[in-house]
Amino acid sequence: MFTETELFERLYQGALKMPCTGSRTIHSDAKFAHTDQLILMSLSENAYLLNLSLQKVTYLDWFYGDVLCGIISHDETWAAVGGYQSFAVWHNGSIQTIAFSSAHDLRQSGPDTLLVLEDPWFEDPHVWEYNVRTKVLAKVRPFPDYAGKPFTGNVIW
Repeated sequence: MFTETELFERLYQGALKMPCTGSRTIHSDAKFAHTDQLILMSLSENAYLLNLSLQKVTYLDWFYGDVLCGIISHDETWAAVGGYQSFAVWHNGSIQTIAFSSAHDLRQSGPDTLLVLEDPWFEDPHVWEYNVRTKVLAKVRPFPDYAGKPFTGNVIW
């Protein structure tokens, strides 16, 4: 077992070696976002948020398969990660896991809102909006653009 300080240091050193993938990745170990204060990363099926000023690790969640996507809000007040069966949101020091078919990608749409792209190859996929303050998830629009098309790592949405 590692102490919290040792865990932070090991994850931080690993994150420094990883390129920042942006919101979406196909790798099991990834750094989704890196700001002045926070690093959002995954190792295998686990997601972590590192607070650089406090040298603290927040365990976000375990994901079946791997973590597929993640973002940190522009003002660094919330972060989200997604994968098969769920996505997790860190806000005001707490973590909420939302059951979801498959979060393929995430994008910030407002100060307190994020868009969640459901896997575009699922039957009847949609774009959803989640409000981190009110914890409301709402369907925004259908997303049939990739139905019947071969897989691509670069989904335009």
